[in-house]
Amino acid sequence: MRKSVSILLVSIYIVSCNRLDVSIDTQINRIEKIKEIEITDNNNPFIFNTDDINRTKNIKLTKEDKDRLVAFGANKYASALLSFYNKYDNFYEATITYYNCDNNDVSCKNKSLLLYKNNDNIFKLNYSNLTKEFRALVVILKESAPNYISTILSEAIDKVEHCFKKAVDSNQTHKDYLIIDANCIYSYFYGINIAITDYIDAFTSVVNVCSSLYFTYSVRSFADMAKKFAKKRGIKSITAIACAIEAIVSSGSIEEAKKLAEELDRERENEGKEFAKAIDALNVAYKTVTL
Repeated sequence: MRKSVSILLVSIYIVSCNRLDVSIDTQINRIEKIKEIEITDNNNPFIFNTDDINRTKNIKLTKEDKDRLVAFGANKYASALLSFYNKYDNFYEATITYYNCDNNDVSCKNKSLLLYKNNDNIFKLNYSNLTKEFRALVVILKESAPNYISTILSEAIDKVEHCFKKAVDSNQTHKDYLIIDANCIYSYFYGINIAITDYIDAFTSVVNVCSSLYFTYSVRSFADMAKKFAKKRGIKSITAIACAIEAIVSSGSIEEAKKLAEELDRERENEGKEFAKAIDALNVAYKTVTL
């Protein structure tokens, strides 16, 4: 079951990664002599004219641009998301344990006990302010990126809340409870995945209104790599991503962020090292438009 849930989550996560941001018109109006900016629906959402990008390398970020970036880098969204996840991490472990329970096993022979444990787990979660705390993340993100308009995280949280209410309010059979539990696991982790990509998209929305097309393009490339990294490493990736953004926009050291990314690499998989290269590239781009 754990494997099938993961596959399902990954498939919907890929769909969410192709979502475009708003506020691009504001950015376009601020850039002069752009020959080609084309919105597409593939994994490279914006095609920039290379000549225009190179010509704008000497255009520096304004003080207003830098202040917005520093404010976003200093926001507490990533730490709040991690705290939220850690607080409710036992939900997945408890629910998946009962979902996989073999009725031939001594501990699972009593179906009424199994039903009680399943329902009790969701009941406690439903009334432990999970959805209220989940929605607090939306507020934090909005405060750090006022121009970012997205309802996808709120909609994902609505699905989580609906699932819990359905589980608590209905009298279901043993089989129905298992289906409800599976749906709750799915909706909860879908919401966590969306919370990560929303943070990345919010960062790009802040940059969309900056004065440098070169830096905007650089952040787009960084965001693409960050999403690929997050897809592979899940919630653990948020620390490296947030650390990188904060270090770069505050002109601090990026070594800790790179270390955090590389530590998440597994045998024959190098997403962390690849993301570390993206951190280096964005750091160079930021220095180019600020020094």
